Amino acid sequence: MPKYAKSADSLIKVRTPEGNEIEVTERAFNVIYEAQGYQRLGAAEQSEEITEVNAADKLSDEKVDYLTLSREELMEIKNDPLKAYLDEIGIEYKSSATKEDLVDLILGE
Repeated sequence: MPKYAKSADSLIKVRTPEGNEIEVTERAFNVIYEAQGYQRLGAAEQSEEITEVNAADKLSDEKVDYLTLSREELMEIKNDPLKAYLDEIGIEYKSSATKEDLVDLILGE
């Protein structure tokens, strides 16, 4: 079975079907958001230059899409929110699971 190396995903701006602008990883856009009607914003359409956003900034939003976070960002999140997210999406985990185990489950590794 071939091994695939993940490249670092860059953040891109997209417009939701409701017209809001959000930032997602390029991979998340290609896998999830594009099929749901989200539109990638071109460089001329973006209201500001894309900058790297840390997990704390993303967590200030009410609802975080953990699929858009990198491994490093997920590792900054406490275990309880990670477990709550896994419960929400129906993925089982051991009560003794480490943070690395929880992050692996979210990333599908």
